[in-house]
Amino acid sequence: MSYLNQPFVLPFKGQEIYYRIFGSGHKWVLALHGYGETGSVFRALASELDKEYRFICPDLPLHGQTNWHLKQALHPADLLDLVQEFRKIHGINALILAGYSMGGRLVSCLVQMDPASIHELWLFASDGYHKNPWYWLATQTKLGNRLFKSTMTQPAWFLKSMKIARFLRILHPAIHKFALQFLEKEKSRTDLYNRWTFYRLFKTDKQQLRKALVKHKITIRQYFGEFDRIIPAAHGKWIQTKLPEQSETKIFKCGHRLLDPSIAPNIAAALKNPVQPAPNLSI
Repeated sequence: MSYLNQPFVLPFKGQEIYYRIFGSGHKWVLALHGYGETGSVFRALASELDKEYRFICPDLPLHGQTNWHLKQALHPADLLDLVQEFRKIHGINALILAGYSMGGRLVSCLVQMDPASIHELWLFASDGYHKNPWYWLATQTKLGNRLFKSTMTQPAWFLKSMKIARFLRILHPAIHKFALQFLEKEKSRTDLYNRWTFYRLFKTDKQQLRKALVKHKITIRQYFGEFDRIIPAAHGKWIQTKLPEQSETKIFKCGHRLLDPSIAPNIAAALKNPVQPAPNLSI
């Protein structure tokens, strides 16, 4: 693989954004990672696409080695300003936006705000299409946010409730296992509260997103894991239905971790080919 291995630090509004660039191709991809990840999660995929694409992979605020000390929630306009800084520094005209999980929600918001310069949209198990009632309650209501904060401080009742739900088989074991990794340790719970609250202003307006994609003829590629219980493939069905001629949906035999090195070659193979609409694909 040929890539710029040294890290970069971008001063931004008094903060420091840490990022890496993978690949040596002529097509630029700005790739945003998921919750609890870092930009390096895209390394395996970038290595498969090295000759054609060049990935800018930042550690998002409150993640990885990025230094971010502002307390208020991140506004989508701030993220758009950050993208413009990347474009200016690296002389980028046309840009591909890529997002995994939470990062998918963020790049979808970016497309809604500034679609003119976006060439393609790549979404990997993307969050934001389905309204999670727990996330909505915890981040969009004052009472819910207070309850959320209290629970992260004293989680015993919630952990016990999950255990009972698991015993009664009304909570899938994969979801239970996924949740425990963010709830069992105090730091993980603090991070969960801070990060959920910090990114609460990013909301995907499906109608507005569709209009932007159609008007600017932006190709959208979306990929899901067949066994993903966190973000099921069914969440992306609306794109396949509304934009059958300029979208592609593929489902791989894996769970939520679509960017795992074992899956990367299959995703890269799909990305190297022209979009092949599949309006009758069942998801």
